[in-house]
Amino acid sequence: MNIDGIDLVYLWVDGSDPKWLQKRDSFLDSDIQHRDITGRYECNNELKYSLRSVEKNLPWIRKIFIITDNQVPAFLNTDHPKITIIDHSDIVPQQYLPVFNSVVVEYFIHKIPDLSEHFLYANDDMFVNQAVSPDFFFTDGLPIARMMFTPLQRLEFSLKRALNIDINSYRLSIENAYKLIEKKYGKRFTAAPHHNIDAYVKSDFQCAVETFRAELEEVFCNRFRSHTDIQRVLIYYDALVRKRGHLRHIGRKESCRIRVQDKDYEGYLDRYNPTLFCLNDTNHATDKDRKKVIPFLESLFPNESSFEKPEKSINKLPLVSVIIPVYNREKHIKKCLDIITNQTYENLEIIVVNDGSTDSSMEIAKLYPVKIIEHPQNRGLSAARNTGIDNATGKYIHFMDDDDEINLAFYENLVKASETTDTDISASGMISQATKHKTQLFKRCKEYLSLQERLTATYVGKWGYVWRYLFKLDFLKKHNLRFEDGRLMEDLAFSFAAIYYANKVVTVPNAEYLYIFTPNSIVNTDNPEVRKKRRTDKKHAQQFILNFAKEHGDFKIPGVTTGKIRYILRKVYIFFLGSNTDRINNVNN
Repeated sequence: MNIDGIDLVYLWVDGSDPKWLQKRDSFLDSDIQHRDITGRYECNNELKYSLRSVEKNLPWIRKIFIITDNQVPAFLNTDHPKITIIDHSDIVPQQYLPVFNSVVVEYFIHKIPDLSEHFLYANDDMFVNQAVSPDFFFTDGLPIARMMFTPLQRLEFSLKRALNIDINSYRLSIENAYKLIEKKYGKRFTAAPHHNIDAYVKSDFQCAVETFRAELEEVFCNRFRSHTDIQRVLIYYDALVRKRGHLRHIGRKESCRIRVQDKDYEGYLDRYNPTLFCLNDTNHATDKDRKKVIPFLESLFPNESSFEKPEKSINKLPLVSVIIPVYNREKHIKKCLDIITNQTYENLEIIVVNDGSTDSSMEIAKLYPVKIIEHPQNRGLSAARNTGIDNATGKYIHFMDDDDEINLAFYENLVKASETTDTDISASGMISQATKHKTQLFKRCKEYLSLQERLTATYVGKWGYVWRYLFKLDFLKKHNLRFEDGRLMEDLAFSFAAIYYANKVVTVPNAEYLYIFTPNSIVNTDNPEVRKKRRTDKKHAQQFILNFAKEHGDFKIPGVTTGKIRYILRKVYIFFLGSNTDRINNVNN
């Protein structure tokens, strides 16, 4: 498809702006029907996340025009070359201003200066959930008119009128549009707007407006929503009659609308995995419902876009203490420190605990910006990690094994999730090179509050790997969480107790810890004495976990005291999925 650039147009308003509210209210009569408008102008900062979804999944967009009423989003980087703010007065004739009716403003979109011939239109509560090409929106240079199949809509309206049931102004505006088309062309449509991102051709948009100029002139006088409005689906109907578009009836896997008052946003996306979705606020949503919006969107689109002003300087970012125990690891320490010092998150305190090394490990470590804490003699991994806790000064702490790897945004994404949710522990995904069934990756940030939710989400009873967690340091000290000296497999008991005491756990996508199979390590050694001690200490840790659960309410432990069959089936299932090698090789590329 040969299209010379596709633009994106948003309609946006900050309904909490006192000046804007004063202006709006000055045009509202005390007895007018428009008083019930909660949610219509509500600003939940969705635009920030919609733009994140666009930069991630529609990188080919040429320009982004944001239509506002003498407002600018506080977060927006207005110097961005793709961003242009369009005021109502730039496109809407003076005689219709001020206007608080989106239906009116939409009919003047084609008047935006420098708007491309092919463009997309969205509200700020619409999001792109999957990467798509321009062909998703246009075929043979014509727009794909996505609409819901509504064969019973006319019957529904007739029944409601017969039963004296109110029909809201939005649905009446759709009826007004298809009645107008029927009157002019004798064409009946059984399709309604899908309430999501739409594609248009500017010249066809303008043609429809001119064709129905007389009828629309009356609409343009509707300062607020009215039963006489004509929904912009009129543009699509007109284009389809003139064979200037392709009608496509959509399902929820392609485009779906989630209402803010719905209970389970994540479940809805998991069920349908739509390409596009809308998070629709209405007067049925409560303030409690709206508080769920930002954490949900942050979990889906955690990475700031280039359309946002930088919010924090490095000195304002919370410090993360990274603890690296080292004992004769000259073959591994350089690669480990290279990965950490190249992280996208810069405010790191790297603490190398030299556990009595006799090789050149520390000479290598001294070449990096690290703090080295010395053990005069080898005391073991538990003691080294405890020394790290004692010397850490960060808000957060992470325990890194020197022969493993993390993706480059590991700390950035973990800290962002921790700060957003105020959690004691954030959990990364993990990829096991040798043990495929122990690979666990997360699709989105999600908070787990109850104990059983925390245990199930992390499988900490079976997989107690401490390196997959970012902890609040104060949390560890508050509960006096320490590693048992002299033990191998020491992190099993530590992690289990930590998950129990945590206020919540948040799972984090795009933070991935790669457990690398290293010959002759503690876990993979051929030394019979070490192997025997490892088995003994593992049993010790497992018994600690069972005793801990019994002493603290005798709760069930997923994979240990419950769900054993499910765990075994998971191992069998994963076994046949193939190797994780490609994933490991690609994480830091």
